[in-house]
Parts: sequence; C-alpha cells; structure tokens
Amino acid sequence: MSALRRACPPDALGFASTEEVAPLDGAVGQARADDAISFGLEAEMAGYNIFATGPVGVGKRTSLETHLHDHARRRQPPGDFVYLHNFREPRRPIAVALASGQAQTLAADMRRFLQDARGELAAAFESDTYARRQGEVTEPIEREQEKALAELREQAQAGGIAVELTPAGIVTVPLRDGHPMMPADFAQLPEPVRARYEAGLEELGPRIQAFLTKMRGLQREARERLRALEREVALFAVGHLVDELKERYAQSVKLVEWLTAVAEDVLANLGRLQASGQESGAPSPSPLHHGIAGAPEEALSRYEVNLFVAHDADGSAPVVVETNPTYPNLFGRIEHHGVLGGGFVTDHRILRPGAIHRANGGYLMLPAAEVLTQPFGMAEAQGGTAHAIDPFRERGRAVRAVPNGDAHAGADRTGSQGRAGRIAAALRACVHAG
Repeated sequence: MSALRRACPPDALGFASTEEVAPLDGAVGQARADDAISFGLEAEMAGYNIFATGPVGVGKRTSLETHLHDHARRRQPPGDFVYLHNFREPRRPIAVALASGQAQTLAADMRRFLQDARGELAAAFESDTYARRQGEVTEPIEREQEKALAELREQAQAGGIAVELTPAGIVTVPLRDGHPMMPADFAQLPEPVRARYEAGLEELGPRIQAFLTKMRGLQREARERLRALEREVALFAVGHLVDELKERYAQSVKLVEWLTAVAEDVLANLGRLQASGQESGAPSPSPLHHGIAGAPEEALSRYEVNLFVAHDADGSAPVVVETNPTYPNLFGRIEHHGVLGGGFVTDHRILRPGAIHRANGGYLMLPAAEVLTQPFGMAEAQGGTAHAIDPFRERGRAVRAVPNGDAHAGADRTGSQGRAGRIAAALRACVHAG
C-alpha cells in the first residue's frame, strides 16, 4: 500500500508551523498573468485597461485586487469634490474641486462658522452699543413725527376738532368746551353748528392726508436706516469670520466667490440665523409652522457642504470594486425627501456619488457581463468618464434589459478571444478610471 501513495516527511517542509510561512500574494501558478497585470498598471495613457478572463476559481479577482491595492499605495490620493448651494440659481449646485483632504476641513470650517456667527450676532445685537445706536437712528425721526402731529392737532383744535393717531389711522372727534362729544351729542346739535363742524372736517382732510404721507415717508426712512444699521453691525460681527475662510481657501477662486455669496446671504437673512440660534427656553413655532415656512435649522442647510468625494490627505489612490454596476451605482444619483403637503424636493446636500466618482484618480474594477446587461450604463461608459463629475445628470431608475442569470460565471467561463475582445473594447472607458 505504501507504493500507492506519495509520502511527504514533515522534515522536508522546511518549517515547524505554518505561522513561520510568509503569506502568498496573488494566484498560485499565474506568473504570466501577474506580469501582465503589473505591466498594465504601468500604462498611464488613457484608453489602456485591463481585461481579465478565464475559468472560475483561478483567482482573477483576488490577483487584480492585490495588485491594484499595492499599486494604489504608491500613488498620491486624488483631489476632493464638494457640492455647494448656488445662491443665484438654487437648481444648479456648484461643484468645487479641492486638494485631497480639504473637503472635510471645509465642511468642519463651515459648521464652526455658523456656530461662531450665531454667537457673534447675538452678542452684537444684544449689546448696549447697538441699543444706543438704534436710539440715535429712531429718536430724530420720532421727534419729527411728534412735531408734525402736534402741528396737525393745533390746526384741528382751531376748528373745534380733536385728532388722535391710532394703529388704524387718524381719528377725528368734534370738541365742545374743549371736551370730545359723543355721536349722540353731536346729532342733537343745531344744523348750523353741525355744518360748521363738517366744514372744518372737510378743510382738515387734505392736511390729514399730507400728514399721513409724511408719516409713511418717515417710517420708511426709519426702516431703511435700521436695516443699514443692522447690516453694518452684522458685517462687523461676522465679516472677519468670512475673511478668515477666504484667506484659508484663497487658492480656489470658485470657493472664494461662494464665500462672498455666503456673507451676502447671511446679511440678507439675519432673522433666520438669529432664530436658529435662539435659546432652548424660548417658545418654538409649531410643527405645522415649520412644515409651511421651514424650520430655522433647515434654512441654514444652504451653508452646508456636501462631501461628494473626500479623501484623507495622507491616503492613497482609491480602489473601487463595484459588483452591481447599475447606472446609479456607476454615475451617482439625486436623492429626494418629502415635504408637507405632498411632493418631493432635493438640494445640493443629497447628491450621491457613483463608483466612477469615487474611483476618479484611482482604479475601478467591474464585472464585464454585468455592465453589458445594464441599460444607460453601457452607453455612458462608452462615452468615457469626462461627464462623470460635472454636470451631474440623472437618469430614470435603471431596469434590467435582459435576465441576469449568472453574470459573474458567464464572464469567467468565456474563453473566446473574439467575445473577450468585444467586451474589452466596450469597457475601454470605464474599467480603469485612473
């Protein structure tokens, strides 16, 4: 029986335990394939990709992933991409490219900016200095209003009429012996006396109209001066915060322009920013009010940063393996959320990246047969990745054009060079995203 089997003495292995053996990288007995993968990864020119085919279970995916991760570690991480609210055209978010690691820093800086801005604005508008300057603006106008009202009353009293200023407007009351008369008393007066009062009221009419016109002008002037004062105080409170961010991100012209728009929007919407920072003990609007007008915190979402693609500054090139290459998984999607009253809305915060975006500047590995069965995705892949980052385009929800079957097995079992060549040509633009 000993001749029927091959003996392997333990002493011939050269080690006492498998813990002493270094792990094997790559597939067993695939030296030529390993060399081909290494050669393909060195081809940095556009249009050169790696297409792996062969029997099931020989380690194609394992070998590729091992080589890709090893090669990616020797490359610098690509830049980051963020989406920002467009204050001029909210339906067209702004895509900004940043250096690797800056996306997360920008998001943290904007959160800190909002917190600091709330505190600075609260301190500025609750200060004694602001109250004093507010009085300096309103007191001269109030004195002028009182002077004009006193002149009107003097003119009216000369004709035996009292004038009162109410929230609803000017009220005139006939006087007798310096005291206001009730409507019943006025009706009992002789006709000549009533006619004299009515003539006085008619003569006073244009003067009342002129007084109201002047009051409206003075109130408009007061509002404009107060708005100018609020803007001046707010700019002094938060302007230096925006200037610090501009200086920190001065290398991005688009981002500096957006920060300028942020400062203008903050000044134009001080009420929202102050309402969002109100103390917890303050009365809160009802949920219905929030649903109709929008919660204060929701109004500040325009200042948030969407970390579309973010990398660590000390990381490496990305390696993305997408086993379900539908159109949304490859090219991203636009999410929506419901609103009170029905309907769905979206904004810059819920744009989601696809595998193409996440693999940009690195490597993307796809199952070939799965890609060919996906509607829309194949057409976009053949068009290249030039449109994958911007503009962000949404297709309808992808539906499978043909039955899936065993796509992975089908891709692995094929040995036909003709079919492999056709698939490789079809995937030319999307197999290698670097």
